Amino acid sequence: MKFPPDGEPELSEIPVGEARFSGSPEFFTRVFWGHDPALPHLLLEKLGERLGAQIPEGFEQIFRPGTL
Repeated sequence: MKFPPDGEPELSEIPVGEARFSGSPEFFTRVFWGHDPALPHLLLEKLGERLGAQIPEGFEQIFRPGTL
């Protein structure tokens, strides 16, 4: 739903499973996916510091949509 300053609200359908939010994109990304968008990278970085090359294969895949 859009609220233009000089007219009536506009509705548009979105497909199931899709979401669109205006304003505060980081907040809504956290709410929608359940974690901060920077979390996967930060976890890999910190794990790399502690484990070296022993990071489990495919670890970053658990943060892809639909895998949690």
